[in-house]
Amino acid sequence: MQREFELGAEGLLADPDLAGLGGRRGRARRARGRPPGGQRALDGPQRAGPRGAGPDRAGQQGHRRRAPGAPAGRDGQGRHGRRPRGRRGAGRDQGPGAALAAEPAPDRGAGLARGLDPLRGQRVKLGTVEARDGTAIAYRDEGSGPALVFTSGYTSSDFYWERLLPRFRGRARLITWDLKGHGRSEPARDLSAVTVEDSVDDLRRVLDACEVERGTLLAFSLGCQVILEAWRHLPERITGMVPMLGTYERPFDNLLSPKLGPRLFSVFRRVGPVIGGSALKAGWLNSRLPGSFRLNQRLGLVGGLLDRADMEPFFAHMKRVHGKTWAHMGIAAQEHSAGDLLPEIGVPTLVVAGGKDTFTPMRLSLDMAEQIPAAELLYLPEATHTGLLEFPEEIAERLDRFLSEHGLVVADDPAS
Repeated sequence: MQREFELGAEGLLADPDLAGLGGRRGRARRARGRPPGGQRALDGPQRAGPRGAGPDRAGQQGHRRRAPGAPAGRDGQGRHGRRPRGRRGAGRDQGPGAALAAEPAPDRGAGLARGLDPLRGQRVKLGTVEARDGTAIAYRDEGSGPALVFTSGYTSSDFYWERLLPRFRGRARLITWDLKGHGRSEPARDLSAVTVEDSVDDLRRVLDACEVERGTLLAFSLGCQVILEAWRHLPERITGMVPMLGTYERPFDNLLSPKLGPRLFSVFRRVGPVIGGSALKAGWLNSRLPGSFRLNQRLGLVGGLLDRADMEPFFAHMKRVHGKTWAHMGIAAQEHSAGDLLPEIGVPTLVVAGGKDTFTPMRLSLDMAEQIPAAELLYLPEATHTGLLEFPEEIAERLDRFLSEHGLVVADDPAS
């Protein structure tokens, strides 16, 4: 099944499936453009330094490199140093061993797109492709040019990319797709077919349906395991990788804390397949309670820069995720590792890490970046696991520079 429609010059999305942010199906929404003043000047390119070197911090006197093997602290250097002066949430980008560059926080008044480029008129195709077990996997294919393929995370869907995509409209082909039981994809017809390897096969089928021979794979959270595992099965189709706020193995090991995570998983493994749907609905109901949002922020589950409205698409989607598929997928992810692949990855890679991510601690992202040859690292000290919503401008700017340097998107036209 495929449908096509036009995105107007003003960026109105009138399709009910695309207009469902916050559960308001059928209502058009408008993505706002960047604020007056245009794009900030970027620092020069920063590439990966020697393998194994810890990140440096620009503008900080007497900074030290993290000794190999030392645990990373809040600043990623094995110590809890003071944050450089500047606005809260400034990003630091670097390859392992390169200097960190602070960037100001995004403009909160910029709306959904958070100061990014406005939508440009593009043809959009919504379609589904059949997975190996017969499940319909939903995808969205927009534009033309070099392909950027976005894999969403656990309990999430396209809405997590909405603040990032406008930057690349008109410069790349943008493909998003939903994991089984998420978004517009059907629940898994075979609950044993929800492993990370199965998701890689689903991704391959999406690429085939879109007739994409090669593309850059970008992912969030659990999706990071999927795109890293893809290097084992279809390396010839990958031109670059961008794992964001995710790990390469056993995600529950560090959920909230290394001690608590395994205990939570032990309970989840026993009861998740039975009460998965009820748990998701309970999570949605809890999000309606007064004070619950602030509590989630205090626990570090949601970024302090966000408002409840920022997370409404997530809450609305949570109650629609298929519980059994969700539970079995989480259990399968805990049994997966792509750690053996990291030293073999031979394409440009940008790792995005959050200093306050309680799901994927900074040390895991740093470890990933150090093991992947010539990988680059964007470190956002104030970002939680919702960093894509908290710091879309910082991420978009660094991602743009990374993709442009490696010829993975069409160069931006300042006059456009």
